[in-house]
Amino acid sequence: MDADVIVVGAGISGALVADRLAASGVKVLILEAGPRVQREQAVVQFFDAAIKVPECAYPNAAYAPHPRSDNPDFYLVQTGPDKFKSTYLRQVGGTTWHWLGTCLRLVPDDFRLATRFGRGVDWPVDYSALEPWYGRAEEAIGVAGDSSADLGSPRTSPYPMPRIAPSYLDGAIAKGFAASDLDVRATPQGRNSIVRDDRPPCCGNSSCIPVCPIQAKYDATVHVAKAEAAGARLIPDAIVAHEAHHAAKRDAPSGTALLLDAALKGRAFNRPIDVSSTRAGSIPGTHTIGFDAAGETITLTHTARDRSGFARGALEAARWVHGRKGWFTMKDVLGI
Repeated sequence: MDADVIVVGAGISGALVADRLAASGVKVLILEAGPRVQREQAVVQFFDAAIKVPECAYPNAAYAPHPRSDNPDFYLVQTGPDKFKSTYLRQVGGTTWHWLGTCLRLVPDDFRLATRFGRGVDWPVDYSALEPWYGRAEEAIGVAGDSSADLGSPRTSPYPMPRIAPSYLDGAIAKGFAASDLDVRATPQGRNSIVRDDRPPCCGNSSCIPVCPIQAKYDATVHVAKAEAAGARLIPDAIVAHEAHHAAKRDAPSGTALLLDAALKGRAFNRPIDVSSTRAGSIPGTHTIGFDAAGETITLTHTARDRSGFARGALEAARWVHGRKGWFTMKDVLGI
């Protein structure tokens, strides 16, 4: 297996990058620590959950755990009196599975808080520099909105879709405010108001959080699927092993890397393990196993400082094997 570009994490950023690269003919490999999620199973799990929190529809895999909003101390290491209560998902599609879909832009003054209000610091760029990119992001996601509404963020391009139709309650609230100087306006939403990308329009299931049963609301699996259709390869549940040795070493991957791979599989780890190798300079030996995800990487690394350790091991093995017959490994020598 080879790739021109490896994208770590199949959330919205990774999915968009992978899709654009693959569509341009680049060989792309996407690594995601978490699993693929079947929408039907997620809906059933949501219905069955006793505690209806944003994460309740999804598996919390032991090898790729995610935080829980009903328990701020689960997975996250908290310090200080104020708990961090935001969460995310580690799975193909990432946290867009349970986002609300709100797609409001910042307004120009958000970029100059220090200048305008004496608070914080100004951004190094202004709204006009990002405005075209807002339009491209809205086109990629598929945002439904009222292009004629003044939300304080000047636009050079319309929303890709008309606004989501107001509900009966929306209409009642708007009627109640009709005699005031307040306006009721549609919020731009990352969900279909018409058929788009072979996905249906929103039908009002009212479960955007945690899961849209019909995928009217955008999630990053849309662009993961496009990337795969363009030739990208996705490996979910991904553990990666990398080893580095000196330029004169002829075998790749190394025997140790292959033994690590076999050891994981021998412990019923049935997910794919990608092993990569580097041969450069006079590196004695480095082996790394990593769990990769969009928000973090967990690695376990063994680094040999020089070759004396290998020499001592060889001498110890020679002394141990003296007088014995048969096939042995270092496990026999070390008694493990």
